[in-house]
Amino acid sequence: MARIRIPAVVLACALLAASTSARAEIQTLEQAMAAAYVRNPSLQAQRAKLRAVDEKVAEAMSGWRPRIDAVAGVGSSRQRLQNGAVSPNTQTLSPRDVGITITQPVFNGFQTVASVRAADAEVQAQQGVLLNAEQTLLLDTARAYLDVVQAQNVRELMIANEDVLRKELDGAQNRFKVGEVTKTDISQAQARLNAAQASRIQADGDLASRRASYARLVGEVPQEVVQPQLTLIDPQTLDDAIVRAVKNHPGVLSAQHAKDAAKENVTMVQGRLLPEVSLVGSATRGWDQSLTLPERQDSSTLMARVTVPLYRAGADYARSRAANETVVQRGLELDDQRSKIHENVITAWQALTTARATIVANKAGVDAAKLAHYGVQEESKVGTRTVLDVLNAQQELLNAKVNLVRAMHDEALAILQVKASIGDLTASSLKLPVDLYRPQDHLNEVRGKWVGIGG
Repeated sequence: MARIRIPAVVLACALLAASTSARAEIQTLEQAMAAAYVRNPSLQAQRAKLRAVDEKVAEAMSGWRPRIDAVAGVGSSRQRLQNGAVSPNTQTLSPRDVGITITQPVFNGFQTVASVRAADAEVQAQQGVLLNAEQTLLLDTARAYLDVVQAQNVRELMIANEDVLRKELDGAQNRFKVGEVTKTDISQAQARLNAAQASRIQADGDLASRRASYARLVGEVPQEVVQPQLTLIDPQTLDDAIVRAVKNHPGVLSAQHAKDAAKENVTMVQGRLLPEVSLVGSATRGWDQSLTLPERQDSSTLMARVTVPLYRAGADYARSRAANETVVQRGLELDDQRSKIHENVITAWQALTTARATIVANKAGVDAAKLAHYGVQEESKVGTRTVLDVLNAQQELLNAKVNLVRAMHDEALAILQVKASIGDLTASSLKLPVDLYRPQDHLNEVRGKWVGIGG
């Protein structure tokens, strides 16, 4: 037989590619959440939205800065100069001028102060929204990961059960040949095997579906995942969890800052009813302006301008009333958010308590089912148990194992839900191995930016 020789370079490249693929394969929950934090487009969209809100601070800061306008004009003018008995002088002129105007606000009824504070509050509210979106993404990613773990483990149990039932069928057929069992026993074993095959096929489909959901959030399909070992050290009681949630949850903080922004908006709107003071400086140079002054003309002025609003059709009063109602709205939304967080904490805590108790019960159930299955098998060998009894015991053992897998899934998910409900399910709190996105850096960059249209 001829030997096929593979060049060393080709073999080395293949091994390198395989090792690289293995390294890139996501296997742990921490890796999955880190990948979602970096790649997920919905979270990146929320970051872009926050950067857009940051620009409101720069826009508000512009109220302190001067406005500079350059103007230029050119035209045609026909002028007639009547000078007593002298015949009139009629000429067509081409007037031209250039100028610059600088307006520096001095006082605008505290509108700039209030608008800067309102913009800062809006940014902080949006930062809370971003953190909430981050928590939602990480929780969804964890749920998808745990769903894959559960589906994978259930599929393994179904495969093992199918193998056991196939052996049971083979054993029943051998015993039928020596007259120990009947055709009915064989049919029962065959029916259970067919049902097991259908359940395994269903488990295959469920695993594929769970992997697809995982890939949508993380960006790649997992090959094999492992059950995470999660613990909840802090908080230790439900009351502690509720206190922390009301104080630290990003949803509550966002609602509080939104209320602060609404209050500052009231001051800003009512400032339109107050006098405004500004300095206006202008310089103009013109040519060919008139028959009497056909040469170049230069002029400059500096004025302090005071504007006192007397009545502006009632629009400012309507805006003020609307702003006050918005404050009421934001306060009610804050109360509602606190109530929702309170409910979420209790729900998550109760789910964790239930899952832990269920795990204890299911572990005992698995142990009992194993003993029962072993006992029925031994009794079947001496003829005191039927094939159906063995099949029923095997099904009860399978059900107990599946229930334990599901309870472990529920416990891990409940731990993460408790963390999310108190605001601790963030990349920073979890210490994920990623470069954290720091929204304050962009805010500091644009706050004092005077010019520029790029991102």
